[in-house]
Amino acid sequence: MGKVHFIGKKKLQKFLRMAFFSLFIFCIAGFVGTSDTLAGSRRYSKAAAPVNIAVSRRDAYYEFTCYKDIPYPSTYPNNYYDAYVYPNERRKKVLGTIIYVHGGGFVSGSKEVVEDNPYFLAWLRSGFQVIAVDYSLAPDYPYPTALKQLSYCVQKILEDRDKLGINPRKLIFMGDSAGVNLAGQFLLTQTN
Repeated sequence: MGKVHFIGKKKLQKFLRMAFFSLFIFCIAGFVGTSDTLAGSRRYSKAAAPVNIAVSRRDAYYEFTCYKDIPYPSTYPNNYYDAYVYPNERRKKVLGTIIYVHGGGFVSGSKEVVEDNPYFLAWLRSGFQVIAVDYSLAPDYPYPTALKQLSYCVQKILEDRDKLGINPRKLIFMGDSAGVNLAGQFLLTQTN
């Protein structure tokens, strides 16, 4: 009988830990969701960055087209993204678009990591386009600055979807380290 009581106590402890963790996540999502970090928020100025994709630098990246340093509206620095896309004649073959947010513990890193790692080329050759997002770094621009910037960037990417050949129903958010954190929090704000 003592063994049954022990198993029940263990299950209760596990339940309470899960409840606390769920409440913690819910509070964070509520904090982020009620602030102005959602796409379409009013705090940025559209005059902060040109809306013309022609402003960016167009390069070749293997058999793909790369638009470098496309600005998105933000009052903070590092408000650019790079788009690695299929040429117009091959756009029907695109399976989806990966929005990649770099890592670096919120204090380092940049979107340039794409050209240094072969797995991005493998994703492109597998049928996915890649959008690499840059954001302002801490400690000069503390949290949630980067999350706000990701929101502004996604809004700009969706505005440029026809120029870039993006299907908004086929977006995949990925990242490394802090980038995964930002991508996950952004998705929570959009689905909460």
